[in-house]
Amino acid sequence: MDLGKVIDEVNFSDVFQRQFSHLKLRLAICITMIILGFVGVIVTDIIPLYSWKYWLFTSIVYAVLSVLLSFVVATQRKNIPYSFVVREALHWLALIFMVYLVSLFIHHGVISNVIAGIFILTLLTLTTILAAIHFDTMYFFVGMVLAVFAVASVVFVQYFMMIAIVTIAIAAILIFWQFRFRVRQK
Repeated sequence: MDLGKVIDEVNFSDVFQRQFSHLKLRLAICITMIILGFVGVIVTDIIPLYSWKYWLFTSIVYAVLSVLLSFVVATQRKNIPYSFVVREALHWLALIFMVYLVSLFIHHGVISNVIAGIFILTLLTLTTILAAIHFDTMYFFVGMVLAVFAVASVVFVQYFMMIAIVTIAIAAILIFWQFRFRVRQK
């Protein structure tokens, strides 16, 4: 067999095009997950009553995006069986079930909404990191960013009053300074 003939028969531009579109999809999903995580931290800190509902929604979106990506990869690469996609779907369904259990804890008054939101964020972080180990290494970066968001959320909730007081004091000083400066100019 002539190696030159085999190389000529392979359409490398088609191979690179499919690989590039697959990477663009991965990047888009990764960025979407990180943006959803960042918005979740803001929701957890500003509207803690609805934080666990937001994290429930985000968990479902993460699951759908991950399974969609696995399905696309399985259809593009013929060597990946569809049982891989089913396993990943079950992986994310386990997260959704755990989030449901947390919602039962909230409903029965065992934990507060703020704690539930942070707990669901922690579950989502763990599930994302485990998805990186078992399915796609791209999720490791997303999981680490979610871990940083979880820590930031806890620190912000813990020191919210101190941060709020300092922010209000700085704003009051700046307003007073501006008012005083304008009065002197007249």
